[in-house]
Amino acid sequence: MSLSFGTTTNKEYYFCLVDVSEAIDKIQDYLAGRNFSYYESNTMVHQAVERCFEIILKANNNIPETQKIFYPRVPWDEFKKIHQILQNGYRNIDHHLMWDFINKYLPTLRVAIDSMVDEYQARELKKLQLIN
Repeated sequence: MSLSFGTTTNKEYYFCLVDVSEAIDKIQDYLAGRNFSYYESNTMVHQAVERCFEIILKANNNIPETQKIFYPRVPWDEFKKIHQILQNGYRNIDHHLMWDFINKYLPTLRVAIDSMVDEYQARELKKLQLIN
């Protein structure tokens, strides 16, 4: 039996977490050892980062509020603001804003997502142990 988080099933929730984790990994890979000038001047990189953010933000919408409340250090509302900027301002995205957001909030999100994944895996392991 699968737990339900509102309209998101237990497995969908896990896949959202994995999507966020992979997108964060990609952003970190794209920007490893790079500075703002590199990010701003490299269209391919900032478009790739923006695409990763779209994935993070879409998945973020599928993480239930009942889970988010356990991670108050993550500025969930700030992610909603970035989502609006990417959706509505695709022609005029402020690269300084994105760069600051990446450096200020992505590490906090990484910690929260890793913790959520660990909790999910621990719950699933307990279920398997109960079955066997």
